[in-house]
Amino acid sequence: MSKILFGLVGIALISSCTRPGSLYNGGQRIANCVTSEPFEVPVQEGCATYVMYGQDTVAIVTQPMTIQIPKGMKVSTKGSTGDEISIEYEVLNDTDAKIAYNKSWQAIMFEDTRSGDYDYNDLIIHVRNLHSWNKLQIDIQPIALGSQKVIKLGCVIGNDKSKHIISEDVRKDLFGGEKGFINTQSDLQPVCYSLECRLDHELEKGKDEYASIAWFIEVDDNRYFAINADAEYSDYDLLNEEGMPYGLVVYGLNGSHGTFAYAEEKISLFEAYPDFKNWINDAIVSICFGDSIFTIEYAKKYIKNYLNTTDPNRKKGAISEFFVHLYLKSKGLKQECIYTNMEENSPKKGFDGVYSSNTRVWYMESKSGSNTSEEHKDKISEAYRDLKNKFEGNVSNNPWLNAYNHAKAVNTSGEILKVFADYAMSFDTDSHDIKDFNIIPCGTIFLDDTSKTNDSVKIKDAVAEYLRKKKFAKVVGICISQKAMSEFENFLDR
Repeated sequence: MSKILFGLVGIALISSCTRPGSLYNGGQRIANCVTSEPFEVPVQEGCATYVMYGQDTVAIVTQPMTIQIPKGMKVSTKGSTGDEISIEYEVLNDTDAKIAYNKSWQAIMFEDTRSGDYDYNDLIIHVRNLHSWNKLQIDIQPIALGSQKVIKLGCVIGNDKSKHIISEDVRKDLFGGEKGFINTQSDLQPVCYSLECRLDHELEKGKDEYASIAWFIEVDDNRYFAINADAEYSDYDLLNEEGMPYGLVVYGLNGSHGTFAYAEEKISLFEAYPDFKNWINDAIVSICFGDSIFTIEYAKKYIKNYLNTTDPNRKKGAISEFFVHLYLKSKGLKQECIYTNMEENSPKKGFDGVYSSNTRVWYMESKSGSNTSEEHKDKISEAYRDLKNKFEGNVSNNPWLNAYNHAKAVNTSGEILKVFADYAMSFDTDSHDIKDFNIIPCGTIFLDDTSKTNDSVKIKDAVAEYLRKKKFAKVVGICISQKAMSEFENFLDR
């Protein structure tokens, strides 16, 4: 069977693909890129304080301790009622007992040069930090390697700033010597790596303080630190001459496992990633009108008018579809369509999107829903069925004629245009099998109900299992968790 490429995308992941903007205050840039904030764990005499996230224990303390939690995370002292941290107290049998325990998840992303392309995929790892008593255990799961250079990975721990080299060569030590780009190309089968202990560190005796960790890489004898609230950075190299960070740390808890969900769910896109608006501005005209002389201001007005004239469900669909276009363009696919129907400011009457990559043509369908009643798999399934019906001719409108007109408007190659024209002319008589086409079914879930957790592993497994049973030439499944609807609308007014 043809391979499945699965993409689980949070908006923060999208927003990490920024473009260099104007240089401004470095301290402000660093503050904007920090995704966590300090939290002073409260204590009661004779009790141990349990910091919980769902069923997962984040920290246990008997003495005041400051830990890092995702920025904007709600804290409840009345028990957990959803996606928030709860504080619980338990009476100690031995009031003199001292406990110190803390667990955190992080996603760490690096550029490998002083002036990069800012996709932050030259090295991506997930990290679990277990701090118990005077011991610190660091577990690492390799995620992606988009650099051909030799990368050394290390960290600086605690107030004593002890330096530790995790790996002299991450490709060899973390990625098993796998050659080429790893998990950064859309047409390759993803490689999964396990979570393994990479460092055991003994902290200073008699202290229960949270141990800060500053992550860095070394490339070509240059050391680059990732921006993180976990450490004091006065002596660290964090920003290049354009004011862009060398590395980013996205902080998470149990349900996110250090993935990008918390930046998406808890932090304003424009706060956490100040150049996100520039990235959208760079693409918004081409998404709406192809290569044209239209202005950014007009494109924003065009989309705003479109959103204002649709019902709430259709508005969600339109916003989610826009971000799919944005994401696919960031991955280097060529857009062979425009955002809305050309004849009027309304949804397209054919495929939601048509893209090309080298000699391949990809057909995209985007569906959206709410996490109060639906899951990503439901939307992927709906998108797949919609694509199947269009290929088989079980729709009233001729999708190939629409695809032809859109492609012509964006100067698509004659070879692709001929395919669309031939299919359009035979629409009433011929039926086509979805197994002969490259497809991109997309499912966006808007996080209206924050009491539900967003388990990326379960989402991936459920969608992958569904797609394994379906027919296609090649497939890219994209799942997006979205909570930036209002912020996108506000952006259109800026």
